[in-house]
Amino acid sequence: MARILIIDDEEALLRSIELTLTHVGHTCLTAETAREGLAALQQGPDLILLDLHLPDQNGLEVLKAVRAGDSDTPVVVITAFASVKGAVAAIQAGAQDYVEKPIDLEKLRLVVERCLETTRLKGRLAGYQRAQEGSARVEIVARDPAMRRALELAEQVAGPEVSSPTDLPTVLLLGETGTGKGLFAKYIHVHSPCANKPFVQINCAAVPPSLFESELFGHEKGAFTDAKTDRQGLLEAAHEGTLFLDEIGDMPVELQSKLVVALEKKQFRRVGGTRERSMDARIIAATNRDLGEAVRQGRFRQDLYYRLKVFTVELPPLRERPDELSVLADHFISRFARKYRKPPPGLSAAARESMRRYSWPGNVRELEHVLERAVLLTKAALIEPRELNVDGGEATLAGADSSAAPPRAGSDGQFDLRDPRCTLDGVEQALIEQALSMSRGNVSGAARLLGVGRGFLRRRIKRHHITIPQGLTDADDQPG
Repeated sequence: MARILIIDDEEALLRSIELTLTHVGHTCLTAETAREGLAALQQGPDLILLDLHLPDQNGLEVLKAVRAGDSDTPVVVITAFASVKGAVAAIQAGAQDYVEKPIDLEKLRLVVERCLETTRLKGRLAGYQRAQEGSARVEIVARDPAMRRALELAEQVAGPEVSSPTDLPTVLLLGETGTGKGLFAKYIHVHSPCANKPFVQINCAAVPPSLFESELFGHEKGAFTDAKTDRQGLLEAAHEGTLFLDEIGDMPVELQSKLVVALEKKQFRRVGGTRERSMDARIIAATNRDLGEAVRQGRFRQDLYYRLKVFTVELPPLRERPDELSVLADHFISRFARKYRKPPPGLSAAARESMRRYSWPGNVRELEHVLERAVLLTKAALIEPRELNVDGGEATLAGADSSAAPPRAGSDGQFDLRDPRCTLDGVEQALIEQALSMSRGNVSGAARLLGVGRGFLRRRIKRHHITIPQGLTDADDQPG
């Protein structure tokens, strides 16, 4: 909820407004003079309710002072006179809305919620615009033949001029984690007819299932307990642009059917709503999963799968692109040298050989992180293997052996985030292997230790290519 500053010299009204807004979950700051109100701005309110008639200064002057400080905090003015002239002056000075005395508290609450929602939408739009500006500078290094083919296909599917983004073909990006699927999605958007429209991304694996539908489609006020106001979903936010569904393989099955309907009808409803809204956004999806196998196992809808794979672009892992490794390394070193305002170091022959032997399980993303760390650490003209921290095809901690075991927490329970292996996938793999070791290879026992279902754990074991230690008979591995 929001922090609201109320500036009014009528104590009874001040307390009534405070009580009304506090009751719906907002935090209120109060001031009875212009001086107190201006001082309270230091506490960073999300919205200001400002009486135009204060004992020590005219409210319009306070409003001008707020705007002079480059604050874009929304201001709702309160006036005792039904004066169009006064309202116009307030709006011209930068107020977002106004209410008249005597105050209808319910009306005031609605005005406050509307202003806050408008501010939230502006913030989200600004974020999308920043992302769009960043995507306009998309650089993809493609020297490997397979990557060149993928890039050429991405340019082709970007699409010709069409009447609506929904007429553009959907694109499914496939590849291991870290191969650059997000970068390709932005590249396709930038080269499409909707390049100057929003590029909106949602990570299907990061949103809790209970919130996913509201996040994607939006909701109406009262749709559920915390739905205090109407809220636009990401599908609406991507209007006339691109919606990128990252990790689509992790989308809850029950919501996949609703996405299918939206793609077929080009319409959708907000949660709790009855009005059909037009869908006007291009869909790009990405996954590191085998969706064909997921369809066979009933974990992914077949109709959605075929709707998404109209055009499929598959990105090869970095270990299959050896000719590109040095080019990418030089590219990242140059970028991070500019970022940290350092002379760009070179790579020694030994460092290049160490990189060549390493299997790069985290792909280009891992290479990027390793080289950023190396640029920061090296003080010499050349980066040596010790700064890369990779050896013999596997990552190692400085001074540790090169057995490439997944990262482990130290004695203090903390992970060393400087370790290139210390990714979310790496930590998950380490936990699973530890649980399997403690349960002597019993998957059901390991699942209980980790607090997850046996089927879920088996899927993660398969994803990480974990070998289950032998020690029990098949009969022992039963749900308990």
